[in-house]
Amino acid sequence: MAEKNVLIDLNLNNNEIQNVVLQNLAAEPTGKEGKIYYDSASGVKAPKFYDGTAWKQLAKKDELPVVNNATLTIQKNGVNVQTFTANASSNKTANITVPTKTSEVTNDSGFITKEVNNLTNYTKTSDLPSVATSGNFADLQNKPTTIAGYGITDAYTKTEIDNKVSSVYKYKGSVATYANLPTSGQVVGDVYNVEENGANYAWDGTTWDKLGETIDLSPYLLQTDAAATYATITNLNKKANTSSPTLTGTPKAPTAAAGTNTTQIATTAFVQNAIAAYSITLTATNPALTPSSGICTWTISNTLNNADVLCSVREVTSGEEVFTSITYSAASIVIKINSSANIAANTYKAVIIGQKGS
Repeated sequence: MAEKNVLIDLNLNNNEIQNVVLQNLAAEPTGKEGKIYYDSASGVKAPKFYDGTAWKQLAKKDELPVVNNATLTIQKNGVNVQTFTANASSNKTANITVPTKTSEVTNDSGFITKEVNNLTNYTKTSDLPSVATSGNFADLQNKPTTIAGYGITDAYTKTEIDNKVSSVYKYKGSVATYANLPTSGQVVGDVYNVEENGANYAWDGTTWDKLGETIDLSPYLLQTDAAATYATITNLNKKANTSSPTLTGTPKAPTAAAGTNTTQIATTAFVQNAIAAYSITLTATNPALTPSSGICTWTISNTLNNADVLCSVREVTSGEEVFTSITYSAASIVIKINSSANIAANTYKAVIIGQKGS
């Protein structure tokens, strides 16, 4: 809704504010002493004011208790100490002494001693089993005699531990040969070293089980020697196949001698050399041309083999190719351009490619 902020105090000079609605908030705002608002939260629905410390709810009239000529009587040990009447014309006070010793409470008739026998969730001291008070374990009655009796389910018994210990390998010493191993008195797990072959033997309850021995590794290739002698799989995977290899990067090959005509690989250097040896590229620009019967004729002399000559005519300024009539002869190229006006020099450029010699 639209609103205006008031930044000064308003003095209404005892005039009424009519049809006012308190600010509705579902949560308590920042408090300031004397501030008031309407708490619209569910279950509250009541005005509140801030007393400088906390928000206090204003009680509704219909929520106040109604007392009509009621009487409040205070007793101690069954004896009336003071009686209050709701509509009494004067206030009344009474001094009440609160018991401070257990004996005063438990000996009061109708208080604790009367109700203790009716408790259902407690055990009487007389019903508790007798326990040791000396602090000695031996004085405890009904002690468990098993691990399970103490509620322990994840522990080994003495018998189980003895069985596991008996199966552990136990080194007993060395003997010269296998024949010198004990034939009596040995137990499961006894281990001996046999010097003749460097092997260890363990008694499995039936026979001596060979656990291991000294092995001569001198015939075997060391890793360092293998790395220096043989290619790794990674390096081998970088090699090209001998049949239809797919090369990447910039592969290189030896350049064949000029004139070589075999299945040998032709490198870019071989190709450039061959082109330079057997072909030539010439360029020429036109002289000033005067038309005759609407045609300008441009003749270029050369020593190329006219059978293998190619000529392209282009505009000098734009570089774009133009269509002309080109005739090749043994020692010249004749270019004819349709034009009724003179053609200035250097308007066109001819690019000629041909084989050297005749």
